[in-house]
Amino acid sequence: MIEQLVDITFRTETSEGLEEYMEAQKLNFILRKVAKTLTIYETLSQEGDQFTYKFESTFKNHKMVFKLGESFVDKGPDGREMKTTFTVEGDKLVCTQENIKPNDVPCKIERVILPDGKMQVKLISVPTNTVCTRLYSVHKKK
Repeated sequence: MIEQLVDITFRTETSEGLEEYMEAQKLNFILRKVAKTLTIYETLSQEGDQFTYKFESTFKNHKMVFKLGESFVDKGPDGREMKTTFTVEGDKLVCTQENIKPNDVPCKIERVILPDGKMQVKLISVPTNTVCTRLYSVHKKK
């Protein structure tokens, strides 16, 4: 499954439940308003067993380098540091983020390629099970 994501840049197309998800994640008002206006480009690349996930927008860029199943500390675009682990579950690439600081909120992010080639991303705020579903279209292939 993960090979379907590699070397393709995906562009946000639609978002459902984004405001509710960001509220459940305790993101501040200004950051929520900015985030709702952004077009995000996501690209996953692979070299051996190491992956690089790049997120690019006009507001902030972010990069995560990881190996499947190995936890690492990620400082996200919102400034929070989270214990992050990527795994493959069936046909999904799953990113689990556990809070390090007590006031931060854990989340789970599931990426799957749909039959039409688009990528669906489900962002799940773990404590409340608040879900945002985002759809990404192929922007370019390597």
